[in-house]
Amino acid sequence: MRFPPYNLADVKMLLEASPENEWPLIYTLQIGRVFTAVCSLEMRVYAMLIMQADSENFHSTDKQLKKSSLGQLVQRLNEHGVQGRDLSYLREINRLRNKFIHGLFFEYPATGEPSVSQDSIDWLVSSLERYQRHFQFAEENLTSIVERAGMVEVVDLGTEGKILYPVDFFNKLNN
Repeated sequence: MRFPPYNLADVKMLLEASPENEWPLIYTLQIGRVFTAVCSLEMRVYAMLIMQADSENFHSTDKQLKKSSLGQLVQRLNEHGVQGRDLSYLREINRLRNKFIHGLFFEYPATGEPSVSQDSIDWLVSSLERYQRHFQFAEENLTSIVERAGMVEVVDLGTEGKILYPVDFFNKLNN
């Protein structure tokens, strides 16, 4: 049996063989959820910045942004007008991201480590859920942040969602 399990069949075999493995599995899955939330946030910041690129420098901007860390992307948002509390908030989110990414196994045990009790795993999972919520909340609020900075116009479609476009989008189309 592999740990962590690689597919659903492994998960079923693991839980049938020893139900006490449920919490380590949940812990492993929660780590994955946090990584996914971080990636989703970074891609949303990237999307907000790539909308600002001119057609002449689109490809070079795309390459630069894809190589950038979240901290560098936040700095680029600052260059596009994100300031004050919004900038402080995004810098704090970046600090949390760095703490999670670079300190994960210093602060949290490796998945499948046998010395971790169920009480510890309960605490670890709830701690990881807090990280996940911070990153998801930041992603959800990024639209409002870039709108306040004057980077985008937003058309609210109610329950259907929102349409975002760069502030000077229609001017560029007419030129």
